[in-house]
Amino acid sequence: MISRYKDKIIENIWSGQNRINQFVKIEGELVRYYEKKGLAEKGSFDKILKTKVSEKDVIEREKITRHDIIAFIEVLEEKSGVSKGLHMGITSSDILDTTTGLQIKETERYLGKLFNELLKVIKKQAIETKSLITTGRTHNVIAEPTTIGLKFLNHYVEIKRSIEKFLIGLSDGGIGMISGAVGTYSNTCPELEKEVLKELGLKKAAATNQIIQRDIYARIILEAAILATTFDRLATEIRLLSHSEINEVSEPFSKGQKGSSAMPHKKNPIRNERISGLSRLLRGFTIPALEDIVLWHERDISHSSVERIMFPDCFHIIAFLAKELIFITKDIYINKENIEKNLERSRERFYSGVLLTELLKNGVSRKKSYEMIQPIVFESIKNDTLFSKVILKNEFFIEKIGSDRLKEVLSLDYFKRYIDDIF
Repeated sequence: MISRYKDKIIENIWSGQNRINQFVKIEGELVRYYEKKGLAEKGSFDKILKTKVSEKDVIEREKITRHDIIAFIEVLEEKSGVSKGLHMGITSSDILDTTTGLQIKETERYLGKLFNELLKVIKKQAIETKSLITTGRTHNVIAEPTTIGLKFLNHYVEIKRSIEKFLIGLSDGGIGMISGAVGTYSNTCPELEKEVLKELGLKKAAATNQIIQRDIYARIILEAAILATTFDRLATEIRLLSHSEINEVSEPFSKGQKGSSAMPHKKNPIRNERISGLSRLLRGFTIPALEDIVLWHERDISHSSVERIMFPDCFHIIAFLAKELIFITKDIYINKENIEKNLERSRERFYSGVLLTELLKNGVSRKKSYEMIQPIVFESIKNDTLFSKVILKNEFFIEKIGSDRLKEVLSLDYFKRYIDDIF
């Protein structure tokens, strides 16, 4: 990931050095087990525990071995002085996939905290603007009024649901395996796997061949893509509402910020546009993640190069997007004056649906009701008159619905009478 979008904690978790540190930890637990069984010299575990293996040393050795885990084992053996029991009975994927499980578990803990903060700020905005009436739009055309809070609430429940699914995916991916060359424990045993994984704090993968099945990892990426897309939906809504001709909601614009290199008057929604752009990139990982599921026989390594890029970049993007949305939502600007102007600009034509329902309730056919209302709407548009004023003077509507009921339903408060129930 380029530095512009990096998250420091994700970078540490998925760094080459942290990955090697996890290799050392796993090999140490393996040796500890063999030490208990008398298959490794006493003190071997402590020696490995104290050994520092640098990424640089492993990379240099790999230039010779052309195999990353062999390079690591050779360096670890030289630096620790431990040979007996080291990497005994296991294969590279036992180390690699178990390390991935450890990294995913770390990622889950960190992102979980970040998501809690995000949900908190969206929920706060929803509650604070719960009753703030605004123009509802469908097909990009004025519909019935809604509230700013209800807009936020809809995004809140969608993002919350997607977060929960994504975290389940991460939890399912926080697993390990120590099952040997093709998963048969031919040179090791289930007891060793159980003890090592217990010490590492990982759940055991179900039946494995030489690797953990990649559908588990694909689900993480798919859920990440869905989550990023829910972020994108909120960002897109803010972008649309910041449209010059609407200008009801806009992202924070800090002191000294510049909107355009050519036009000083502009306040471009760059943070929300960035969310939309990066979510596209993340959605792009779904195809290689799915294709990684299909590997030859007990395994091949066509998945390896994909995962080295895909996992860290995916989590960098998710963390970056979450932090961007926290910043935007926390200090979002709500233009109440323009919200009122846009409601007024519609000349109350949004009452047409309520009026249609009232006529139906009073026994007028749908065809007749529609034919009575539509011409008045069009006349209101042509003459730029308030829809409610025309209706309140129309004898047909007064007779069918009644003056008091008309005044009740031709009110903005009528549209938010169930808002507390929804919340």
